Amino acid sequence: MTYEVYQQLREIKKRHGPQEFGRICQALLELTFRQVGFKTRGRSVERPDISAERAADSYAIEVKAPSGTSITIDKPDLDGLRDFENRGIGPVIAVLAFTSNPSWLLLDARRLKPGACNITALRLYSLTAIEQEINKTFPHVVARYLDVAITRKSSGLWEKLG
Repeated sequence: MTYEVYQQLREIKKRHGPQEFGRICQALLELTFRQVGFKTRGRSVERPDISAERAADSYAIEVKAPSGTSITIDKPDLDGLRDFENRGIGPVIAVLAFTSNPSWLLLDARRLKPGACNITALRLYSLTAIEQEINKTFPHVVARYLDVAITRKSSGLWEKLG
C-alpha cells in the first residue's frame, strides 16, 4: 500500500480513537474481501469477526488493528478459530501493520501461539496469495469509503455491508 493510505487511516484514527479505528478497519477489511469476490458475514461481538467464502476458499477471521509494533494473540481467539478449523474453514488472524506503508497480514492461525508477538516477525505465518490480493485492493476500498468512515464511522460502513 502507499503513504497516502497511511495518511487516510491516520486521519480516521485521529478523529475516532483506537477502539473505533479497530471497528472501522474490520469493516473496511470485510468490504475488501467482498470486492475480491468473497461472500462475507461480519460480527461485532462474536467469533469470528468475519467469515469469508469464495469457491473452495473459506476463512474464519479475527481482526487486529494495533497501534504499535506488536500484538497480543489471545488463547480464546485461537481456540475460537480452531473450532472453525474442525469444520474445514481456514482460521486466520488478520493484523493491520499500521506503518507509513500499511499492509494487512493474513496469518495462518494454526501456526500461531498465544502471547505477545512482534508484527514484523509474524510475516513468517502469512497466507501470501490471499494477503497480496487483499493488500492490492484495500487502498481502493479505503478511498471509496473514506468519507463514510470519517463522517459516519463504523456504523456507516456496517450499513454498506448490510
